[in-house]
Amino acid sequence: APGLTRYAATSFGVHLSKERAQEIRGTFFRTYSKLFQWHTRSKQEANFGAHEVRTRLGRRRLIPGTANSWNRFTALVNMPVQGGTADGMKQAIILVAQRIPEGAHLVATVHDELVVECREEDAAAVKKIVTDSMTEAMAELFPEVPIEVEANICSNWGEK
Repeated sequence: APGLTRYAATSFGVHLSKERAQEIRGTFFRTYSKLFQWHTRSKQEANFGAHEVRTRLGRRRLIPGTANSWNRFTALVNMPVQGGTADGMKQAIILVAQRIPEGAHLVATVHDELVVECREEDAAAVKKIVTDSMTEAMAELFPEVPIEVEANICSNWGEK
């Protein structure tokens, strides 16, 4: 709750009382009970000195022995999500590169976006390849999470 109070103030200029922050936090974790269970397990691991965390594909991040329990906790909850989605994007890039037609090119990745350049007549097919590939790659890593992908056909990236 104190962290939510600070975040609301510094990010949005909103003053939350400690009581209101606790209420919001309680409602959030009641709504997302599995997330609450994961956070609880992660806090316990952090308190017991966890020294590494892995993504679903097994990529490993070492947690320094000098890290305090809060830094361990944030690593334990951030790495599986951020690292896991990075793993999924890498898998999606491979699928897209294998599937796009000749003359189409993957020209950029920006965070969770893929930019593919292709002929106008191939745009609809390439869009389907990209959305299907991204959905497939992420669903394979996170089958318990509903995956949604948005795609647009544009004449330049600024239109996205």
